[in-house]
Amino acid sequence: MKSNDGLQAAMGLRALDTSAVQEFARLFERLFDERDYAGMAAYYAEDARLFAEHTAVVRGRSDIERFWKAAGERSDIRRSIEVHQVESSQSLGCAVGVVKLELQGVPDQIKVNYVTVWRFHEDGLWRLTIDISSRAG
Repeated sequence: MKSNDGLQAAMGLRALDTSAVQEFARLFERLFDERDYAGMAAYYAEDARLFAEHTAVVRGRSDIERFWKAAGERSDIRRSIEVHQVESSQSLGCAVGVVKLELQGVPDQIKVNYVTVWRFHEDGLWRLTIDISSRAG
């Protein structure tokens, strides 16, 4: 995902339907496993916001990249993303699902519910604009 000059171009989805979001989920898992946090952040709009438990709102692509880098500091974490629902209109869409976290030495999975809001951009790509998550009870 990284270019030769070390910069990351903005990425996005050409369609926002269940198939495209499920494919994106596999890619996002792979980017996390490869510690390509710039690649992950590239799918967010420049003005995106990320809401996670026990942290202030993360604003903008570069801060979102730093958030994912901090989240990925543990080398023993595995993430899997389930996509449960995808809805979209002409310019906005959302995806709802669960992220399962497996930590080495921890017998139970941690489940995190998420809602992502996607916005259609003038370049014809869908990008994450809001990413909200909270630990499942």
